Amino acid sequence: MVVPLPVTLVAKPLNLKVLLLVFTVRVPLLVKLPFKVMGMDAEINVLPVPTTKEPLTLNFAVNNSFGTSPQVTLSQATTATNLTLTTGQLTTTPANLLTIAFGGSISGGSSSSFVNGPLAQVYSATGSKTFPLGDYANSTANYRAVALNMTTLGTLPSTITVTPNVPSTWNAAHTPANTTMFGTRDWTVASSAASGDVCTLTLNGTDFSPSGIGKLIDWNGTATSSLANIATAPSYSAAGISLTTSSDFALGDYACTPPTAHNVTGGGNYCSGGTGVPVGLDNSDTGVNYQLYIGAVTAVGSPIAGSTGSAINFGNQTNAGTYTVLASTGGDSTCASSMTGSAVVSIDNPAATTNPTGQSVISGQTATFTVSAGSTTGPTYQWEVSTNLGGTWNNVSTGVGGTTASYTTPATTIADSGTKFRCIVTGTSTCGTTTATSTARLLLSPFRREICPGRPFRTSSRYRIRRRPRRRIRRRISRWPGAVPTAAGITAE
Repeated sequence: MVVPLPVTLVAKPLNLKVLLLVFTVRVPLLVKLPFKVMGMDAEINVLPVPTTKEPLTLNFAVNNSFGTSPQVTLSQATTATNLTLTTGQLTTTPANLLTIAFGGSISGGSSSSFVNGPLAQVYSATGSKTFPLGDYANSTANYRAVALNMTTLGTLPSTITVTPNVPSTWNAAHTPANTTMFGTRDWTVASSAASGDVCTLTLNGTDFSPSGIGKLIDWNGTATSSLANIATAPSYSAAGISLTTSSDFALGDYACTPPTAHNVTGGGNYCSGGTGVPVGLDNSDTGVNYQLYIGAVTAVGSPIAGSTGSAINFGNQTNAGTYTVLASTGGDSTCASSMTGSAVVSIDNPAATTNPTGQSVISGQTATFTVSAGSTTGPTYQWEVSTNLGGTWNNVSTGVGGTTASYTTPATTIADSGTKFRCIVTGTSTCGTTTATSTARLLLSPFRREICPGRPFRTSSRYRIRRRPRRRIRRRISRWPGAVPTAAGITAE
C-alpha cells in the first residue's frame, strides 16, 4: 500500500520516560531513509523516497510508558500495514486518521495501550476485526474495544471506520421511548459502502450499569432501532446490522412503567341504518397512546395521544361487537396495559337475522323452516306460501307453527316441489315498528313408487314390459326431481 509522505508523528514523553516508536519501511533496492529526532519532543519524519513499482509497507509500533495526556499524536492521515500496541496511547482525529490497509493486522490493545480516536480498517473479505479503542476520560484509562464481524460486504474492499465519542454525542431526539441513554460514550460506525455491508457488532459497556434492561440502540441516519441484543456483561452484541455511511450506536437503559388503567365508556344499542353509538375513555395521561380494538384483536382507527386529566372520544362505532382499549407508553407496544372494562355495541333491528334455508325432502315427508329475529320486544311471525314462484303469497293454512319462528309443513306431495315459503317478522323496538321478510324454497327429492301393484319402481332404473311377443315397451322416466310416472310416459318401440 502506498504510504502518503511525509508522515509525521509527534511524541511527548512525560517525566523523562522513554519513548520508543518503531517504524519499519520496506522498499525495493534497499533504499535507506533518514530519520530525524529532535530533543525531548521527538519528531520522526519519513522523507520522500524514489518512485518504485512496489508498494511501501509501514509497520507502526507504540511502546511508551503511560501518562496523563496523549503521548503520541498522529499529525496527518496515515495508512499502515500493521499496528502493534504494547504500551502507550495513540491519539487520532477524523482529519488525522489511521487506516490499517488491505491485508494488514493489529496486535496488542489493552488498558495499557489503545487508540484514542477514530480508527479505520479495510475488509477485503467477510470476517471479524477488533478495533482497540479507548479514552482517557476523568484521568482514567478506559479501554473499550469494538469488534465488527462483517457477514456481508456490499463492495470489495470495504473500509469501516469506528469513532468513539466521549462524552456521548447522542441526539436526544433519537432516544426510544422509556429509555435513558448512557451518557459517557457512544460510537459512530461508518462504511465506505452506502449499502450492502451487514455485520455483527459488539460493544464494551464496562461502566454501563442499567437499572432496567440494557439495550443496544442504533440510529442509521433515518430511524432509531432497539436492536435484539445479547448482553453478556460487559459486552452488548447484535447481529444482522445494516451499516450506512454513518450509523450511531449507543447503550440505553430501558425501563417500562405500564400506563395507568382508566375506564372504557360508551356502547349500547342503535337502530339499523343509524350513525352508531360513541365509545370512549373516561381519562388519559400525557405521553400515552390509546388504541381502540373490536374483538380484542382488530384495531379501530389510529392511536390517540392522551392528555393528563382529559377524556378520549373514539367517535361513533357502527359495527356490532365488544370494544376494548390498549394503552402504550410513548408508542412502545412492549410497554402497554389494557384499560378497565369494555363497551358493547348492538344493532337494534327486528329483521330476521337468521334466514330460513331451502329444504329438500322425499315425497311424504314434512319440511321445517326457521327464522331468528333481531333485538326486538315481542316480535310476531307470519309464514306465507307461494305456489307460482313468488307471484302471489298467502298465509299458510296447514302445517304447524304458521305464526311462530319455526314452521313445519304437512306431509309433502310431488305437487309441492318448487313451492316457496317466507316469514314476515314484525317487531317493536327503540327504532319503532319495522317489518322484514325472509324466503326459502321447497324441493322434492327422488322417490319410490310402484308402476303396477306389487312391483317397485325406481327413477334410476329402466323396465321392460312384454305385452306380446317381439314387442318391447320402454318406460321413460323424466329426470326432473319428483316426476310422477303416468300412462303418458309409456311409449312403444
